[in-house]
Amino acid sequence: MKKFILSKLKILINLSNLIIFFPLILIFSVIEYFFKIKFRVEEIRSDRIGHFSQNVEVYLYELQELKYSNVKFIDFIFLSNFVSNAFLLELWKKKIIIFPRILFKNFFLALNFFTKIITIFFKKDYNFRINTLTIKSYSDRKLTDLYSVHKQQIHLTDDEMQRGYNELKNFNKELSPASQIVLLNVRDSEYLRTSIPNTDWSYHNFRDDNVLDFLPASNLIASKKYYVFRMGKINKVKINSKNQRIIDYSFSENKSDFMDVFLAYICKFCFTTFGGYDGLTKIFRKKLVGINSGNIAGIFHGEYFFSTFSHYYSIEQKKNLSISEIFENGLAYITMSEQLEKKRIELIKPSAQELVDLISEFLHEDYNKEMNSENKLLHQKFWDILNYNIKKYKFQHLHHNYTYIKPRVSFAFLKKNTYFLN
Repeated sequence: MKKFILSKLKILINLSNLIIFFPLILIFSVIEYFFKIKFRVEEIRSDRIGHFSQNVEVYLYELQELKYSNVKFIDFIFLSNFVSNAFLLELWKKKIIIFPRILFKNFFLALNFFTKIITIFFKKDYNFRINTLTIKSYSDRKLTDLYSVHKQQIHLTDDEMQRGYNELKNFNKELSPASQIVLLNVRDSEYLRTSIPNTDWSYHNFRDDNVLDFLPASNLIASKKYYVFRMGKINKVKINSKNQRIIDYSFSENKSDFMDVFLAYICKFCFTTFGGYDGLTKIFRKKLVGINSGNIAGIFHGEYFFSTFSHYYSIEQKKNLSISEIFENGLAYITMSEQLEKKRIELIKPSAQELVDLISEFLHEDYNKEMNSENKLLHQKFWDILNYNIKKYKFQHLHHNYTYIKPRVSFAFLKKNTYFLN
């Protein structure tokens, strides 16, 4: 009964919005028809740092491409209720005009309702939205394909760089512009639970990891004269490391939106579970070393990525699943924890030792050299199996093929887990 009442109330609100804004919609439609000027309205998903960084970057690429077309358009863009990073907002405002949400949110809803009516009754598809700003399963993957086509959109000024290096000393007096910094981004559910409390985020739990499992690998990174900054706006577990080169920035009173961006801008690479904060490191063209968990069909392409994998353990079969078996079970692109539960599959994250192996492989002097013949065969076999399954199970939409550079995956993982390629 409650759902029925809410659905009817939603329709009533949409009708009210449409009545209020219909004259404006009509004016826009007439202008578009006679003057061929397209009006587009879209909400930036500013409440999630991954979308707030990557989707806007892709939108800027689109604007550059449209300069060379005959398309005329006027865009009205507004923010979500919540802004995940105020400094990033300042940077985007230098690139695009952002309109007040209070003026455009209801107009956006009215347009949405209007397009549904047009589609249902007139069988016509009227698209007023900005596709590069909408949240789609492939939006961040599209960005990685565009790296080789477009230049980086954000650059910090000299003053901002100096401010950042000055603030670094709040975390360790030894830090300087010459220091090499690596970021550790380990996802847990605390940020979403705290910042957007009215939504049940438990369906994302399969993406969570235990940050303490990353400590041995972080110590290895620190032993190579790097400083490791554990990132995150809000996290559950604090790292209590005696290693002065490992800094739990996420629990520091000196963290800030500015430093979130600055650290992503200057870091050497990001050691990650592929969460939202990675969006900042991606738009600054940083390498990401991490765990692909539940998303093998959507593995990132390009030279910036190096991955290992979680194990998919079948409780019924009492074994780990191969790549092909993961696809067969419908688990190649997991969006909800219950997908695993229904199939009685346990997603076993890499152990602390496997993470050490991953970092050892990445930091080894041979990493940037040409692969030896054994690794070339292993690399090719992995991608042959994966691409076959991507096509067979129709996941091509996750891969916008501009360059289609096949990134390296951990040979240590593939050699120790031969079942994976069976």
